[in-house]
Amino acid sequence: VNRILVDTGSSVDILIAKTFNKMSLKDIILIKASPVYDFASQPITIKGSITFLMVLGYEKHIITQMVDFLVVAQTVI
Repeated sequence: VNRILVDTGSSVDILIAKTFNKMSLKDIILIKASPVYDFASQPITIKGSITFLMVLGYEKHIITQMVDFLVVAQTVI
């Protein structure tokens, strides 16, 4: 994945299952995650969670950080 949107104010980091599947990580087992609810208190279908090593920035301005993502079945707004 070349570009992502990072929302530093969010409580959870979301990865849509469609994007996860495009990453060719079929051998990776997702960790069971707690339920999450949208703004209307409707449950969001969670496939699981995964931790990625993220490299953010470019040239001299790079940071590396482990980030936990929830993999969700549908697009979440």
